[in-house]
Amino acid sequence: MLTRSSHYKYSGSLLVAIGLITASSAFGGDFDHQPLAQLAPGTNLDRVLANPNQRLLLLAEPRLASGDVDKAPPGSKTYTSMFKLMIVADVVNEGESTQPAYQIQRVAAGMAVERNGKVVVVSSKQQTPDAKLGMIAQTILASNEKFMEDVITVAQSKTITVFDAKAVMLRDGAHKSMTIRHVVWISPRSGRINMALWLMDEANPGQFQVADQEMQVFGEGLREDRQIHVDATRFSLGLPTEESFALVRIPPGKAVPFSDEFRQQAGIRQFDGSTLNAFVGSLVENLRESALASRK
Repeated sequence: MLTRSSHYKYSGSLLVAIGLITASSAFGGDFDHQPLAQLAPGTNLDRVLANPNQRLLLLAEPRLASGDVDKAPPGSKTYTSMFKLMIVADVVNEGESTQPAYQIQRVAAGMAVERNGKVVVVSSKQQTPDAKLGMIAQTILASNEKFMEDVITVAQSKTITVFDAKAVMLRDGAHKSMTIRHVVWISPRSGRINMALWLMDEANPGQFQVADQEMQVFGEGLREDRQIHVDATRFSLGLPTEESFALVRIPPGKAVPFSDEFRQQAGIRQFDGSTLNAFVGSLVENLRESALASRK
């Protein structure tokens, strides 16, 4: 994920990003674990950016950046950089001009390529007219799409969506399988969207364990330089495996230390109305405490 150009503007206070959720609780909540929605092939980034009812959350552009890059098979650099990850939130205002009520309709992701200066979502199952791919590219795309099937929505309501993605991370010089938690929320009054990310380890069947001392928080439009580390010892018969490549870090935003209280809530595996309420309340308080501390 990228370090090149985050669109998160830290104004000296996180308070403007906290406009969470007075009503994002159990009401209308969905707690069934299900794959994250997929963007339709042909979805165009320029059109997303021009649509007030869609918000670009993240555009990740991967590249082989460190480790055994020179030992990777020919073409690895090209094909790694070819496919970008796009995450978009569809929003709607159910209120009136004097009393807005913004909601998240869905959060969706897709793999995209750049063609003729346009970033377009593609699919291995069908050719996109303005972004045709060759056989090798189609095969690599299909592999990426299998990974996307493991991105799971674990809780969602009208103003918040929580989803988890498995990832191989570079930790202490080694490649390690971990989970990245994503929390997307919208302010019902302003319509402003924010996202928080953090890494988690397996702990027990009911709870993940938070892996770092801080979460990353950012607003919409993050363009991430997703740096990939290569470990040739994970090759099989000279060919890379899924474990051969690892993310150097999660997308960077504003680093916010975990409070002791929220750390206990942050790794919940199975939500219900009560646990989502507790999760949201603790997250809001954590962000508020961090904002107030930054003012001192």
